[in-house]
Amino acid sequence: MSLRAKATSDDEVGKLAQAFNEMADNLISSNTEIEKLLKELQEKERLRDTLILKLLSAQEDERKRISRELHDETSQALTSLMVTMRVLANEAKDAEQQELLNTSREIAASILREIRDLAVELRPPILDDMGLIPAIKKYIQKFEEKYGIAVVLSAPEEDIAIDSRTAVALYRILRESLTNVVKHTAATRIVIGLRLADHCIQLTVHDNGHGIQQEDFERARRQNRIGLYGMKERAELLGGSFFVRTTNIGGTELIVSIPLKLEKGCSDGTDHSNHAS
Repeated sequence: MSLRAKATSDDEVGKLAQAFNEMADNLISSNTEIEKLLKELQEKERLRDTLILKLLSAQEDERKRISRELHDETSQALTSLMVTMRVLANEAKDAEQQELLNTSREIAASILREIRDLAVELRPPILDDMGLIPAIKKYIQKFEEKYGIAVVLSAPEEDIAIDSRTAVALYRILRESLTNVVKHTAATRIVIGLRLADHCIQLTVHDNGHGIQQEDFERARRQNRIGLYGMKERAELLGGSFFVRTTNIGGTELIVSIPLKLEKGCSDGTDHSNHAS
């Protein structure tokens, strides 16, 4: 603020001018302090985002390591054990021993299935080996079998060439969104879209359930439910956007856009200013 009053006398006008100048100086000082605090806050937020990204990356690396270990080592050891049990059962002369070995082999087979499911839950190998779209298709197949909810996927025939961090984020967001559909919407049909638009990859999830209202977000915040906010955080940490809304035809629609290059912003071309996020 460069505007100042000239105090040329000691009369009332001069005193008012002096008071005005003091107020201007105080305001300048306050603005300077506010700008300093704002810069410090922005730097702390930038550091926080960097730390969260590193934490998520470390978490995914650990998930991947444990998943591979379960799949390659523990599963193989159990498979070998089952083969040994079958051989022993076939050679057993005592019917009771044979039954015990067969029962033990069935238990081992059940444990093996659970370990393989856990390995996929931690980090599906198909995501690293074949890419995002094959991983999504595989998950949708299991989701339909488990919950009996019809899922329609609209996506490119071939996998999209994107970096691992973005692929993992979209996969995690999709899984969490489908979990929310099962828990909260009473939907019977889900439509998933995945496409490239304006240097971004866009994920949409639309169900035919009862929709979501602003009070649902407030309730989630009060109850410290991190599902919605975890998805939002994942998208925004990669420079993207995350919106959830109830559509005019009913049901809930989730829209996620993540830039293929972090230095470029992205938009889904829709005005979401009146929607909860």
